[in-house]
Amino acid sequence: MDVLNWLKRRFKVSYRKKSGEANFNCPKCGHDKFYFSVKKGVGYCQRASCHWNPSLKDLQRHLNSYEDLDLEISLEETSLPKEPIRLPEDAVALLDRFSEGGLAPHCGHCKDAITKISSDRKLCLEKIYNYRLYATENRIYIPVYDKGKLVNYVGRLKWWLKHPEGQEPLRYKYAPGVSTSNYIFDWDNAQYYKQLTLVENTFNAIWLRELNVTTNFGSYLSDEQIDLISKSKVKSVLLIWDSHSELNAEKSVDKLKNAGVAALYAKILGQPDQHTEECIRRMVSLGHAMAVTGKIKSLNVSHLLDGECKWQTIK
Repeated sequence: MDVLNWLKRRFKVSYRKKSGEANFNCPKCGHDKFYFSVKKGVGYCQRASCHWNPSLKDLQRHLNSYEDLDLEISLEETSLPKEPIRLPEDAVALLDRFSEGGLAPHCGHCKDAITKISSDRKLCLEKIYNYRLYATENRIYIPVYDKGKLVNYVGRLKWWLKHPEGQEPLRYKYAPGVSTSNYIFDWDNAQYYKQLTLVENTFNAIWLRELNVTTNFGSYLSDEQIDLISKSKVKSVLLIWDSHSELNAEKSVDKLKNAGVAALYAKILGQPDQHTEECIRRMVSLGHAMAVTGKIKSLNVSHLLDGECKWQTIK
């Protein structure tokens, strides 16, 4: 059976023949902007709190369906690309470092991107340089490394650019054929944290790096990510995912606890970068202290008009 007909048997599919993409509701979160390439055997959910990026094998496993399907590449090859991961050819490093130690924008459009990243995403020049942020005309690229090797990237559409209605490009792009659920950002360092805090967004992870924060690339922890954490030096995990992710967060907390890791999630309004760094710092401190007690699953964070934070523990 070919992949398209297999999908049509399970979903209400809208097929784009030119691009070879099937559009249907995301099997994981239900969002209506999930696209699956029947040629490449890889899918992507556009929902900011999901970003599920399954291979065909991942999708079959999720649906408990293992029919033999006619695909140009084999199921075993859909999880990993044949060629080494490379950033797009037109991507350039945003910053160059002079021999004297100073940093300067690589080019004119890099300067504009740096200004927006600094003001909107709260990243200083050193972090933009140290995390090797790249840019093309339309996107910011954040490389993802594992054991020093480039294994994926997050290609975020430049949020300040305007596009005709109905012609907006995908907000996020990842390396073809790679599932984001196989990795945790900056894991080469984060695996040694005793207290690990996870956010959804890569920019937030870089901004809050000093608080032992990183990202799992969405509001879902895969079995692979749970396994990475359980085999690391991490003793407690705090999830600070965007608002309305409580159901996934609660399930992930249970999975972490079953794997022997103390865990708790914080209920917040909006996204972490809508809060002050001091607010997040206090949240992290209290959250991990409560997580190791094992008495509660979540921490409810509400804000008073004067900007101070108030926490309530919810069983």
